[in-house]
Amino acid sequence: VRPEGGRPAPLTPMTLPGDPRTNLAGDGSKRVTDLVAGVTQVVDRATLVQINASLSRVSGYQSDPYKVVSVVSPETGAPQAQLFESRPDAREKRILYGRLKRDFTPGIVDLSYRYMSDDWGIVSHTFDLRYRRDLAGERWLEPHLRFYRQGEADFYRRWLVQGDPLPEFASADHRLGAFDAWTAGLEYGCPVGEGQRLNARVEYYWQVGDRHPAGAPGELAGL
Repeated sequence: VRPEGGRPAPLTPMTLPGDPRTNLAGDGSKRVTDLVAGVTQVVDRATLVQINASLSRVSGYQSDPYKVVSVVSPETGAPQAQLFESRPDAREKRILYGRLKRDFTPGIVDLSYRYMSDDWGIVSHTFDLRYRRDLAGERWLEPHLRFYRQGEADFYRRWLVQGDPLPEFASADHRLGAFDAWTAGLEYGCPVGEGQRLNARVEYYWQVGDRHPAGAPGELAGL
């Protein structure tokens, strides 16, 4: 990881371009090890079941060098400084995944569920449903619906309060926060020549989170 300007030291103030700042030594490397074990079973002529279990371990530089955390006034909530985020240098994720495919001619149902937990305190659930409907002329239509729910990391902070001691780790990256997300989509496919086909897909994605956090100081309470 080689960000422009070097890797910023954790929880140090973001400065204007050209101003000196403290950078970390080293090349920002990290090591990722993934182990996956899976079984796919043919239940009958129309049904497939798949179960996967995986373990992922990451060690090394994992902070986002372009993410900052605001330090806000305890009275007004106005930002007083911007600090570069700080994340732990180790992470372990445990994932369990199950999938069912069933042929209901002239359509196929594809349903899956994924559970993930890690030692950062994040737990997530993912439900994914697709239904491919065969049409005349080797064409098909496939609606898609996905729901995702995630809890926040132990060190997730929407802001830091001026005057409080700095924590060891802090990140305001919304991807580490608690939220629900929905995806709805539709895919259309058709043949366009010998051995060729055309796929067109449109999807809409939206998130729902904690819009008015309890205890927000000053003007932040209304955002």
